[in-house]
Amino acid sequence: MMPGRPRDANIETRTISATQELLQTHTPDNITIDLIAKQAGIAKSTIYRRYHSKDDIVVAALVAVKSMDLSDLPLTDLNETATIIADRFIAQYNNKTARVMLSTLFQTLNGNEKIAATYFQEHGIPQTDALAAVLSHFELKIEAAQLADLLIHYAIGVF
Repeated sequence: MMPGRPRDANIETRTISATQELLQTHTPDNITIDLIAKQAGIAKSTIYRRYHSKDDIVVAALVAVKSMDLSDLPLTDLNETATIIADRFIAQYNNKTARVMLSTLFQTLNGNEKIAATYFQEHGIPQTDALAAVLSHFELKIEAAQLADLLIHYAIGVF
C-alpha cells in the first residue's frame, strides 16, 4: 500500500502567520477557521488535520510570538546571564512587527479566558520553568521559579 502524500512543512507556518495577521485586526472570537484558511491560502480540511480547534491555532500563533532563547548561556555569573537574556529579548522584540504581536498577545490573553488558560498552561509555565532551570545554577536568596516568573513579567512590562 502506498503511503499518503508527504506533509507540507510550510502549512503550519502559513497557518500560524495567517492567524497572527488576523489577530492584529480581529479578536479571537471574530476569527474563524474559514478566515484563517482563506488568509493562509489553504483548505479548511488541511487545518483540521493539524489542529483540533480554532483556539489551538490561536494559542500556537501566540506561543510563536513569545519564546525566549535560553540556549548557550554562560552559567558562571548571574549578572552576565541576565544581561544576555535581556539583550536577546530586546533584539527579538524591538521591531514594529514584534511590538504589534506582543500587543496582540496581551490583548488576546486579556480578552479570552479559555485561550489565556491554555496559553499559560502550555507555554507560560514551561517558559518560566525553563528560565528557572537556568537560574537554579546560581546561588539565589529566592526560589528560582519565583525569580523566573518575576523576571519574565518585569521584562515584558518594561518592554
